[in-house]
Amino acid sequence: MNQFEPIYHAESRPLSLWLAPNSKPAREDLARECRVRGLVIDRDPSQAASAIREHIAASEGVVLYLNSLKVSVDQPLGVAILYLQQHPETPWWLVCDGIEIAEVREAESFQYLAFDQLQQSWQLDQHSPVQIAQALLKLVFQRFMRQNAPSWLSLLATTQTAAPAKGAHLALDWSDWTQDYAIDNAAWPVIQQALIDVKNVIVGQAIERLLILPQVHLTAALLIGATFNTRVDGPTQMWVSNRFNNALTWWNCNAQGTAHGLKTQTSMLNQGQAVSMEWAITQPVAKVIQPIERYIERQLQQQLKQRNLYAKADQQRFDIESSLQASALAHFFRSELLAQASPLVHLFAAMPAALAVCFGRQLNACPPLQCYELKGYTDYEPSWIIRV
Repeated sequence: MNQFEPIYHAESRPLSLWLAPNSKPAREDLARECRVRGLVIDRDPSQAASAIREHIAASEGVVLYLNSLKVSVDQPLGVAILYLQQHPETPWWLVCDGIEIAEVREAESFQYLAFDQLQQSWQLDQHSPVQIAQALLKLVFQRFMRQNAPSWLSLLATTQTAAPAKGAHLALDWSDWTQDYAIDNAAWPVIQQALIDVKNVIVGQAIERLLILPQVHLTAALLIGATFNTRVDGPTQMWVSNRFNNALTWWNCNAQGTAHGLKTQTSMLNQGQAVSMEWAITQPVAKVIQPIERYIERQLQQQLKQRNLYAKADQQRFDIESSLQASALAHFFRSELLAQASPLVHLFAAMPAALAVCFGRQLNACPPLQCYELKGYTDYEPSWIIRV
């Protein structure tokens, strides 16, 4: 590893919080909004006292979600309150649902808590779970940076499986929206807002070096790149991981390659004003093109003036060998996008998530990009329009 390669610590533990268990829907909404912003919260929190204490000790703090003043010492909430009494250095926050904060301060069950060390409190009838999650992300991340200041910040995003217990500093977990590898279209505005919030805290802390590990659907990878596009004031060094055949390689997002190795095949339809861009990278053209043509025939035939297919000359799988080649492809993508003179570009892509991040970084002052996801390996469906 030379001095220009990123320093990646696979053992890094993502930022996490212990959020008091509760059956209230708003508690689950808050947990989900925290997870999409990189604060890991268990979906099935343990009820065992020893496990609760261990979890709290390993987390960035405790969020007491309260909708009742009745607490017993053998409940998870009671265990957490006792832990906070015994460990006053532990950061904690208070979320009140249906009860007043003043009532909590006066209640016997809570009177021994160090309220003078309370980080912040929220009343749910005055704040939404989104607002609280945004505030928690900012507070927790600022504290983490003050205490650690890593030379490289690692940002992992996942849509397909739950966030791992290690492997990044921030783990953006969007898997609540995924079922059988298909992502709910209602997730895209949520993911976009979460990325904006994460970008804002990263820029606010003047982080200069960022590692991105995308384990996501292609639309999400494009959104990551678009959020940290080349015009954004932010990290001056950015690398993205590409995992292939269980091997992890890194691409420098600031590389300046020119030789991309693809050929363009253009078909004129002259039926509308939109353009289709079809990329066959991870699969041969014969496999990629069938679901694209099926979707276009059913849904887009009358809207397209032109189709562009990007693939190897022999139409076989295209292996990306270096950062320079990934960079060349990304710059080629931008030049093609700007050349379309179309009010909307439809993007169908079979490519690594890492390359989609590189493509997304080129999305500024470009036509709106309608993205698609392949459902069940046989049919495309529209996901999200990216406008930057």
